[in-house]
Amino acid sequence: MVETPPEFNYKNLEPHGITGEGRTELMFTVEACKDARVALYPYDPVIDGDTMYEVVFGGSHNTRHTIRTRRADNNYLVNMTTIANLLSCTEYRSFWISWKNFYIIGGTGLTVGIDKVVEYNDTRPSPYIVRYIGISTWRNHAGKWIFSDEVPRFLSVSPSSVYATKGDSVVLHCKSIGIPLPVITWQKDGVNISGDQIKYNTSIIGYLTIHNFQSTDSGLYRCIATNSEGDNSHDVRVDCRGKFVLILP
Repeated sequence: MVETPPEFNYKNLEPHGITGEGRTELMFTVEACKDARVALYPYDPVIDGDTMYEVVFGGSHNTRHTIRTRRADNNYLVNMTTIANLLSCTEYRSFWISWKNFYIIGGTGLTVGIDKVVEYNDTRPSPYIVRYIGISTWRNHAGKWIFSDEVPRFLSVSPSSVYATKGDSVVLHCKSIGIPLPVITWQKDGVNISGDQIKYNTSIIGYLTIHNFQSTDSGLYRCIATNSEGDNSHDVRVDCRGKFVLILP
């Protein structure tokens, strides 16, 4: 569960394993008196927190549902519908949002595409490519959100075959998302790697650094992303090659 405080301040869902990368829809249940707001960002919200598709369920005292192309700016309001009491202060209600092919749709229930509430077809020359997702409620009203669990999946990984130069440091990576946020571990030839060793450094976001690579470090490296829903893995074969030495006659 993710809670939003009684203030208007979007909370980035990336720390909870939810981003816009690799997806075109979002399903959730929320308990809130009004103003369940979802921000679909094309840019990192730390850098630009205003450019977004803003989808609002239950605005104006739980009566209006809107889509804007900028944060809380009615000059950028592109659609609005009126349906009373979609949200509840005392029980969870289910919603979904889809942005496939830049067609932004918000609806109720557990099935994407059914029971549409508000929609907008973005035909502008430069529609937004959704990369980050944020949520918020409005001033004086908190919210409790639950998102559908997802098995880990990889957004980016190292190639399946890598050549390392003897004596250099080698960095492997596998960026994974899922709900809950996956835990990343690494193995070499089936043996778990500890990140506190002198030879290896690991990071919580999926990087493995191999220091002073030698021929004995060659092998099959496996990245494993695990959460309560399951796991996923990616293999990288790393082989050593010696440094190039120029011999003059």
